Amino acid sequence: MPGGLVFSAEVSQSPKTSAKVFQMNELYYRYLEGCRNFNELNDLPEKGWEWHHTLPQCLFGDQPFGLWLTREQHAIASILQSFAFGRMCTSGWHKKDLPEKWLGAFKLTQKMRTKQHNQRISESLKGKSKTKEHRRKLSIASSRPKPEIRGEKHGMWGKKHPKETLERISAAAKGALHWVNCEGKTCRSRECPGPEWQRGRKWSNPQ
Repeated sequence: MPGGLVFSAEVSQSPKTSAKVFQMNELYYRYLEGCRNFNELNDLPEKGWEWHHTLPQCLFGDQPFGLWLTREQHAIASILQSFAFGRMCTSGWHKKDLPEKWLGAFKLTQKMRTKQHNQRISESLKGKSKTKEHRRKLSIASSRPKPEIRGEKHGMWGKKHPKETLERISAAAKGALHWVNCEGKTCRSRECPGPEWQRGRKWSNPQ
């Protein structure tokens, strides 16, 4: 299996973790082989094909290894690739090509972003303004009723934070001050967030 030996150097020392990783690695390459055989035996349309990199570009760059897949096959292969290599190999446009039963797995891959990935996304969005249609969709999404997460529905219901977590929360909160801006938004920070902020929880017009 191409890439198996390369990936084996990055897996955890835990035998259970290593076994699961290699199992996903094998499943990924078996799926690619099955797609190749299926596409060769069936008369599929000429359009709608996408090139799938066998080795993820986020780890190995633009390698010449890969194969042509349908849009749905490519989306599923990207999910399996994410689990096999432990990196997010999916994009938002993959979602529309996925069968419904794969959407849960797609959401899990979106949590595999690295700090470098988030930084690249942030830099690419700087200076870009949202279109009216985009702002309209964001407004509709934000106006939908939020699900209640109180009581038994809360994720921490019946649980307690470990001592180490409480110590980190306490250390982060020490020295933090309350700040408010002219719009009434508040935050806690050791330093002033900006020129339009002032100390306290309520805004007072400077005289």
